[in-house]
Order: sequence, then C-alpha cells, then structure tokens
Amino acid sequence: MFKTIKLNLKNKIFLLILKKFFLSITFVIAFTFLVYLILISLYPLPLNEEAKLTSNQFVSINLVEQSKEYNLDKTAFTKSFLFLWKLITFSAIKFSQVDTSIAVFSNNDRNAWTYFVSNNEVNYLIIIFSQFLSFIIGYLLGVWAGYKKRSYIDYLINFFSVLFLSTSLLIVIPIIIHFEYLFGIIVNYNPKKISTFLFPIVTIVLISQSAIVKIVRGETIKGLFHPSYTYYKSLGFSEWSIFRKSILKNTIVALLPLFPFLLVGSLSSSVFLETYFNIPGNWKHIYGILIKKEIGPICVLIYLIVLSFSISYFACEVIRIILNPFVERSK
Repeated sequence: MFKTIKLNLKNKIFLLILKKFFLSITFVIAFTFLVYLILISLYPLPLNEEAKLTSNQFVSINLVEQSKEYNLDKTAFTKSFLFLWKLITFSAIKFSQVDTSIAVFSNNDRNAWTYFVSNNEVNYLIIIFSQFLSFIIGYLLGVWAGYKKRSYIDYLINFFSVLFLSTSLLIVIPIIIHFEYLFGIIVNYNPKKISTFLFPIVTIVLISQSAIVKIVRGETIKGLFHPSYTYYKSLGFSEWSIFRKSILKNTIVALLPLFPFLLVGSLSSSVFLETYFNIPGNWKHIYGILIKKEIGPICVLIYLIVLSFSISYFACEVIRIILNPFVERSK
C-alpha cells in the first residue's frame, strides 16, 4: 500500500514538473511571437530601408530586394511564424546594415546572436557570479538578522538592506565611482586586473542581496516562533539540527519566486556595467537599435530575456516541488 502511494506521488510530481516545463516553453514562444507580431505590423522595415524607399533612385530594385529580404509579400502572422522558427532553430538573424553608431562594425557583427551573446560574455559571467555571491551573503545575513531579532545587529543589517533595496544602480554606481576616484582608483577594462571585476561585482551584490536579506529574515523569524521549533527544542535537538529541519527549507522556498526577477534585473544592469565600468558589451546600444527599428535583433534580445526568465522560473519550480511534494500535489 505504502509503495503504491509513493509511486502515485512520484507520478504526480513528474506530471507537475512536466506541466511547469510546457508552461515555461509556451510562455516564451507566445510572448516573443506576440511582441514580434505587434512590432512588425507597425514597422515592417528598418529605418535605413525606409530611407531607400523615399529616395527616387533604384526604387524598383530596392522593392524587389526588400520584398525578398523582409517578406513584404507575406502577412504579419506569416512573418511572425517564420521569425519564430528562426529563433527556435537559432538561425542567423541579422542587422540590416553595418552601423558603427550601434557597434555593428562589420558584416561579422551583424548576426544578432553574436551581438547579444558572444559579445557580452564578460558581462554575463560577472552577473552570474554576482548573483551566486548575492545569494550566499544575503542568505547568511538574513538568517543572522532573524536569530538576532531586535538587537543592534538586526537593526544594522536591516538599515543597509532597506538602504540598498530602495536605491537604484543610477545612484549606487556613481557613489562607488566617486570613492574610487578619492582613493585614486580609475576603472578601465583590463582582464588582468582584479579591480575590473571587483567593483562591478560589489555593486550588483549590494543591490541584489538586500531583497534576499529581507525575505530570509522574515522566514527565519517565523520559523523561530513556529510550534515545531519549540517541539524540537524540547526534545533536545541542537540549534543546527532545528535549523535544518524547521527553517532551512522554508527560507529557500520563500526565496525561489524572487530569482527569475533578480536574474532579469541583473541582465538589464549590463547597461550600467558597460557605461560606468567600461565592461565590453552591446546592451548600452539598445536605445539606438530601437530608434533604427531593427525589429529582428530587438526580438532576439527579448527572446533571450524571456528565455532566461522562463528557465530560471522552471528550475525554481522544480526545486519547490521537490522540497514540498505533498503541498504541491494537493494544489
């Protein structure tokens, strides 16, 4: 009987994970398709191609070339499906022309995948490492503050958490740079110097760990006042054993919904890393790409952001289901 119950539970958990997987994939496809459909309906041609149409020279030739290149003879729905297939198969999606104002310096740079992925590797490595560090620091500080509730340590941790939680990168980065200049530190990108990576990592960690601290602190305090804590205490369990049994799982489960949003927020911070810390990348040219109506590359970026969010969401949901199988099964 117990084996049957256990098998049924495993099957239901597997089906639930499968459901979350298909939900994530569907969201990525549907969202990207809808955005591209709207944009391509409004702007069927990039800005430079529109300029060719307004010129009186070679208009007929331009029309033939544009019709072939941009599928002008097809409906917006058909173009959207064709574009979606390119995204799913990671086929080449290119900028309309070489344009140094948005860092497309040659034909090799015109591939949107290279532009937003390969050319931003340093950015992404800094962001991933920063998020990992943020989780460790934020979690430890949150637990410490929870155990030291209403002490000077709790107030101090809370003060800095609220301070950085309510402060944007637009304020934090200039302050950090100001202190760098006071100490004679000038940050220019040099992969051989630790300062190249240290200051960007510190900046992202200061912002990201604040939200983690607040959530973990609250869940830790809840755990300390839960009847199970008193029960384990009365049985003579050590503080570490009680923490593992009564608090650890709940704090992790409470944090999971935050991570997809932290990841997307960190990706957008690439603009600040490139602008203020001279980290190589192309995110700072997003506004220019929008102005030039490069719909294909814009939607590649949107696809990457939504895909990152969905993968993160799916991973967090799987962890949550594994940690709380009975709760998830009853939903």
